[in-house]
Amino acid sequence: MSTETWPLVYGMLSAYCLAGCLMEHFAVFSGWTAVGSEEFEAVQTAQGRGSGVVYVLPKLALTALVIVLLVVAPDGMPSWALWAGLAALTVSWAVSAFVDVPLQRRLRRTADRRGIERLVRTDRFRVAAMAVHFGFAIVVVASI
Repeated sequence: MSTETWPLVYGMLSAYCLAGCLMEHFAVFSGWTAVGSEEFEAVQTAQGRGSGVVYVLPKLALTALVIVLLVVAPDGMPSWALWAGLAALTVSWAVSAFVDVPLQRRLRRTADRRGIERLVRTDRFRVAAMAVHFGFAIVVVASI
């Protein structure tokens, strides 16, 4: 890949992952309040599989790409923006692992409305981290 291609791929993948994060937050999690308790587990499981393919796998690829870019260090690419982006991604992963996933597992059993509202409220930190990451990706793209 040419030096100009790396930041573009990074920017596009960052935008895609931010869109997936926003979709999951505003469409998937917020929509769970409209699902009855009998079908909640089936809906959550089906949506979780879809989110895994559409959002989590690309986010894994994005995280790997940031690490590769930090190792390869293409000329003219601001490493501080990559490090800051990686820090924001790390926050996003941490919120997912330590807050969102445990809440989602509990919700699978209970379908508790207050639990869903709590998930949406606490998931804002993951969304904010992905938005911050995207801001640093813009810095990288603008550097070419």
